[in-house]
This record gives sequence, structure tokens and C-alpha cells, in this order.
Amino acid sequence: MVAYTETWNYSKHKIAMNREKAVMSELKSSYEIALARIKGMGIDESASLTEEQKQRIAEIKRECEAKTAEKKILLKGAEELAEDLRRLEIRRDEKIQAVYRETHDPGK
Repeated sequence: MVAYTETWNYSKHKIAMNREKAVMSELKSSYEIALARIKGMGIDESASLTEEQKQRIAEIKRECEAKTAEKKILLKGAEELAEDLRRLEIRRDEKIQAVYRETHDPGK
């Protein structure tokens, strides 16, 4: 009886581990998600940015984070909070995309 129980527990553990591996293989790392998002925005991830462009992107992100924090405070519990946050993210992504486009079209 003991051998059967130990075998059953081992099998149960092995099945759980296999499920965990399957779930983990479906999950994406933050890096993979960021690359997918960049590709979705039509940006070439291999594009090299100048230091000025990197600083501008960092500033865009800081501004968006500050505006997001402000909205969360001002609209706490309000129905339009989620929509306003989504709009801020869209604007942030558009501004970043514009900076990336400058690497491809420096004359514009």
C-alpha cells in the first residue's frame, strides 16, 4: 500500500510539473511582450537611436507616468479612469513611434 501511494504522489507531482512547464512555455517574458508591441507599432527593433532620441523617449515615458498618477488620484473610482489611462497610453505610444520614425526618415 505504501509503494502505491508513493508512486501515485510521484506521478501526481510529475503531472503538476508538466502542466507548469506547459503554462510557462505559453507565458511570455516582458522582453518578448515589448518586442511584440514594438512590431505591432511598425517599429524596427534593430533601429539604433541617438542619445537624444533615447532621452526624449525616456522623457515621454516619465510624462506619461506622471499624468497617469495624476489621473489615478483625480479620478479615483470614476468610470472614465480606465478610458483616460488608455488614451494616455495611446498618446505615449504614438509619440514614441514618432521618435523611432525619425531614425528612418531623419529629414522629416
